[in-house]
Amino acid sequence: MDYGFLTLVAPLLTLAIAIATRKVPLAMLIGIFTGQLIICGWNPFTAINEGLNCILGVCTDTGNLKTFLFTALIMWAMEKVPGNRTVVMIISMVLGLLACYAFGTVWFVVVYAQKTGPVGLWTALGWCVFPYIIPDLVKIALALVLQKRLRAAIRLA
Repeated sequence: MDYGFLTLVAPLLTLAIAIATRKVPLAMLIGIFTGQLIICGWNPFTAINEGLNCILGVCTDTGNLKTFLFTALIMWAMEKVPGNRTVVMIISMVLGLLACYAFGTVWFVVVYAQKTGPVGLWTALGWCVFPYIIPDLVKIALALVLQKRLRAAIRLA
């Protein structure tokens, strides 16, 4: 099914709620529910069920959960200890990215070895890390720009 402009509703609503209320987790839950509501044909009961399944599905994958918790811990520690300056943000984002690459590569090597056979480290890096370095650095740059602008917008609100 082609949802057209409706694909913009959930993310824009999420951003608007996050900026207006300064409650990002609530905004994200409302965004997930809104997206599921659109996908599920505006049936709120199915949307709640599917939204919970999506959230729990991500959390039940131990690889996702461990990686997320570790990278979140790095980000939190970097912001709490040296402070919330731009240099600290860049370093913490890059360290989080490196942790994500490390966990993801190890996870891939282990799972690939169990299902297909052993794979070399450089091969795994070539499949799982190297193609994503430049796009991930662009995302970090965009996150820094957005973080500065959103922080200023939230202060004004």
